[in-house]
Amino acid sequence: EFIKTMVADDANGMQSVQNTLDVLGISDPLTGEPITASQVFAEWTTANYLNDAKVGDGRYVYTHPDLANLVEITGGVEQIGLPTTLENESVNQWGTNYYTLKGGPDTQNVTIQFSGNETVPVIPTSAHSGQLAMWSNRVDDSDARLTREVDLTSVSSATLTFWAWYDIEELWDFAYVMVSTDGGTTWTPIATDRTTTDNPFNTGYGAGYTAASGDWVQETLDLSAYAGQKIRLRFEYITDDAVVRDGFLLDDVSIPEIGFSDDFEQPLDASWVTEGWAQIDNVLRQSFDLQLIQEMADGTITVEPLLTDEDAPSGEWTFPLGGDVQNWTLVVSGLAPVTIIPANFNLTITAQ
Repeated sequence: EFIKTMVADDANGMQSVQNTLDVLGISDPLTGEPITASQVFAEWTTANYLNDAKVGDGRYVYTHPDLANLVEITGGVEQIGLPTTLENESVNQWGTNYYTLKGGPDTQNVTIQFSGNETVPVIPTSAHSGQLAMWSNRVDDSDARLTREVDLTSVSSATLTFWAWYDIEELWDFAYVMVSTDGGTTWTPIATDRTTTDNPFNTGYGAGYTAASGDWVQETLDLSAYAGQKIRLRFEYITDDAVVRDGFLLDDVSIPEIGFSDDFEQPLDASWVTEGWAQIDNVLRQSFDLQLIQEMADGTITVEPLLTDEDAPSGEWTFPLGGDVQNWTLVVSGLAPVTIIPANFNLTITAQ
């Protein structure tokens, strides 16, 4: 029932996981509190490492026959010693690093100091001017459109200029500047020196932007063929169902001949119709999940949550290590939505 409900949810991604948990009213059997998507993810990362029904209430194990005999995790596991200082360490968003530390024969108090970045960019650039720009979003199998009507009836020539930054799956996904003269029934892509009509995989619809711009580039398109008419102007980004990259960022659009310009620093006026595009400042809150796995000499294993997505991304904790506490594993995950830019943090572990 869970999978069926989640697949049918329109939000996609981790938000669909959260929506499904809410719809089905799933709660933690120990606390009775509603379970969050980030909690499911955190417990999954620990289950991947332990896969042991004897830990806690048995939640850190795969019970399905097809998953019960998982290969032991080796990638992303780092053996560290005392003291350890890791500066500007990175972890992928919704990915996990594991740091293991072996205890000695004698018990000592060991302090963990963690400090993560508070913010992370959506994409690896910034607005061309000011703080805001329009972003196509980054979604597989999507068609994002940003459209407005343009009145060229009073001019005999017209020029569209804009600044663009893009990183698009080459020759599979494309961004377009489109014009319609029949109220949106049909659309014509406008070619520039940076667009291509190459279409080896039959995923293109005419002259489009693909691959990467590298930096912000200024585009100038001649709209004189449409002078004397009212047209619809559209920026469109179409992706296939596989690899998706950072997409298309648009800023400082203008048609000087009719006195139109928009740097997107103010809320969008009603003339813009957005379908999938977002006005962004390219700053997201960065959160982390930290858990400490402690392995005891008698075979007991405990899992101690240290940080969740609701906490500030820093903290200090002291626990015993050595003697009865044979090993530690610190589980670190980045939890920012939307972006694929890794989360950065500093980690220091010292004996007292």
